[in-house]
Amino acid sequence: MRRFRKFCALLLFACLLAPALAGCGAKEDEREEVQALNIYASFYPIYAVASMVSDGVPDLTLHQLVQPQDGCLRAYSLSDWDAALLASADALIVMGGGLESFASALAANEGRLALAQLGTNMELTEVEAENADPEGTPHWVGANPHAYLSVDGGIELAERAAHSLAALDPRYEAQYLENLERAKEQLSGLKAAIAAETAGLKGAKGAVLNEALVYAAGDYGLDALYWARESGESMEDGSLQELLDALDEGNIRLVLIERQAPQSLVEALEAAGLAVAKLDVLSTHRADEGAQAYLDALRGNAEAVRRAYEGISEEEQ
Repeated sequence: MRRFRKFCALLLFACLLAPALAGCGAKEDEREEVQALNIYASFYPIYAVASMVSDGVPDLTLHQLVQPQDGCLRAYSLSDWDAALLASADALIVMGGGLESFASALAANEGRLALAQLGTNMELTEVEAENADPEGTPHWVGANPHAYLSVDGGIELAERAAHSLAALDPRYEAQYLENLERAKEQLSGLKAAIAAETAGLKGAKGAVLNEALVYAAGDYGLDALYWARESGESMEDGSLQELLDALDEGNIRLVLIERQAPQSLVEALEAAGLAVAKLDVLSTHRADEGAQAYLDALRGNAEAVRRAYEGISEEEQ
């Protein structure tokens, strides 16, 4: 009888404990069901603005898809490695507007992978290059997608990234929007600093030899001549002489070019008496540099152009 009572007591205890254990299991399952998002941004400048508005958001990991590139970002094609990374991604954030050559193919096959194109319906700058040839330099024809090289462009892209992420992940909408306000404050401060840095450049003549720098020239108020040339490429003797003749005719002594331009080309320009400002077109940065490298690059570009311009005599300016 005593053993029977002990058995009954144990059975009753087990029955009382079972709901509690079941409750613990349910909570564990709920925690496991919290969706962790794995998101990629196409290139570094897109990663930078997206990281500013996603900072500290739980259950989200942001990656930079394409690693540092010397050449034109527009010419990049997805590798097998990129495709493998995207196979585990929930979303890809791109600039769009023609920057990513692979965006249209991804959009056409959009299914499991959400695609956020920040540049959709964005007012992009169009310029007419002095020597534009649609077949030889097609990147210089039509809307220019490098808006992130302007502070105003960075602000608009941050806004679009924040709202895209909030739509994708409404759980943390308030945090995305709070981050956006901080990002806009930071970028607005940068805009004021760049305006002060380049105040003496407004109306100055300059030549832009890289399509990405069209936006920088606009921010500085330069009276620019645009010369079509692909990023990272040198210039043959004939085309170089044609450029030098155009600069001489326009009394232009300031040249804006990407910092990874061939040294031989930079030296040839300098030997012709030109002040060359080598600027960061944001193609060679990594995700582990964070968004600060983006802000530093925009500020550094303004400083580089100011220094180059100050090296020109007042008579030549």
